[in-house]
Amino acid sequence: MSDNVPFEIQEEIIKRLPVKSLIRFRSVSKSWKSLIDSSDFITHYRKSGEVVMEVIEDDWEVRSLVVYEPNLKRITNLGISHSANDVSKIYVHSYMETLLLLDQPSFTIFDNGNRYVVNWNGELNSRWSLKHTSKQHLLVYNYLSVDHPNCVSIIDDNTFPQQRVPLTLPLFVKMLKRFKKVGSSHDLLCLYSDGKLVIWNPLITKAVAVVVPNVVDDKMFQTVLGFGVCRETSDPKIVKIRYIDKFADMESVSSIPWQVEIFMLSTGVWRSPNSSNLPRKSIIFGSGDGVCVDGVYYWLATDRSTVDAQIRAYNMIISFDMTSEEFREVNLPDSFVYRGPMWDLSIYNLRESLVLVERSAVGTDNLIYDVWMMEDGVPKLFTKLYTIHAPYARIIGVHEIRKSGELVMEVMEDDWKAKSLVVYEPNLKRISNLGISRGPNDVGQIYVHSYMETLLLLDQPSLTIFDNGKRYVEKFEWRAKSRWLLSHTSKE
Repeated sequence: MSDNVPFEIQEEIIKRLPVKSLIRFRSVSKSWKSLIDSSDFITHYRKSGEVVMEVIEDDWEVRSLVVYEPNLKRITNLGISHSANDVSKIYVHSYMETLLLLDQPSFTIFDNGNRYVVNWNGELNSRWSLKHTSKQHLLVYNYLSVDHPNCVSIIDDNTFPQQRVPLTLPLFVKMLKRFKKVGSSHDLLCLYSDGKLVIWNPLITKAVAVVVPNVVDDKMFQTVLGFGVCRETSDPKIVKIRYIDKFADMESVSSIPWQVEIFMLSTGVWRSPNSSNLPRKSIIFGSGDGVCVDGVYYWLATDRSTVDAQIRAYNMIISFDMTSEEFREVNLPDSFVYRGPMWDLSIYNLRESLVLVERSAVGTDNLIYDVWMMEDGVPKLFTKLYTIHAPYARIIGVHEIRKSGELVMEVMEDDWKAKSLVVYEPNLKRISNLGISRGPNDVGQIYVHSYMETLLLLDQPSLTIFDNGKRYVEKFEWRAKSRWLLSHTSKE
């Protein structure tokens, strides 16, 4: 720029340039670079001195936003106004375009040293559902007896398994006897025992109980359960399926009474599903745990048919979408379809992908586990992640899978004096002891569940029981115990 132009005028021109031009023009001269880099210039950059004001019109009926230009001593109306009697306020803020916060998840809240991501939930009376983003846990429940449960939570991060804290069990969890894990979803755990379900949030030590109707486990019918949270509403949901247990009874049964029923925590009642596409009566469900992955619950199952007067069985997976309430059959690779009994297969959730663990025996005591992952939700497309072959360890069973992909297993110690929880590290092909064990003859069970921190159930009163379409909230534990013991499952 010509030296004939005073520097003060140059400065006024520079103030009106866009940011990209300013970055380039820093190299024009030392004086320009010094000016642009100065804190005073940065502070007052693109501040023209024009003032945005609110004025009342001459007729005293309207308040309007205007701009006062001091150089011209002129007021320009912005065309934004409201009634002079309106008690609402107008807020005006100056801002520039920026990419700051682009790396932050939407609806993030920082509260008391914790970071939360908030899922806006407009369909449930605009209820907020807060989900912690930083910590995942492994819950280990060493159930020796109803009077001596031992529960500990281990933070599942790079410090694993050093950070562990004992958990206080809610009343309804303590009252469960030899329960079965139905599943976990949105970081809630669902447990079942003797006609009662408990939905439990370990973080806030709160649980609600749900009495399950029409539970029949007899010579003809069996019942299987699933649990998940609706992706759209964050509403916990339970699905109950009744199926024909024995192949010989399949032809004699024209329909299955109460075949599928759905429970939603927001309504507190059991109902029929929205979809009429129900599992075929030829399907039998596996006895192992199912799993919820990204709002879809999965069960191992077998389809039975008669071919050339012979009974044929085909392994598969049945899925149920917690949002659409649609059932779907997921085909397995041929090596799993015809491999025989399902008790050598188990399914897990690994970072919201379905994982299949296959057990096979080599010799009398040596077990091999193959770990497979379903690719992008595509049926029949499973990729092997790794194989566990640990001849030096007597593996009793697989309990859970960490977010890193490592399996949490129970093994028998070499001296046969204890059964211990261990983690298998596939990269190092190494087993690490978690320091949690029980006697070899203990009749209790060990349960291991992966969960994240969440505030779901925070809006539910303590000691809540849903029974036969009614919701009971007790004030005292002794009354809740009585309600629990008196609650019933309806029979046909």
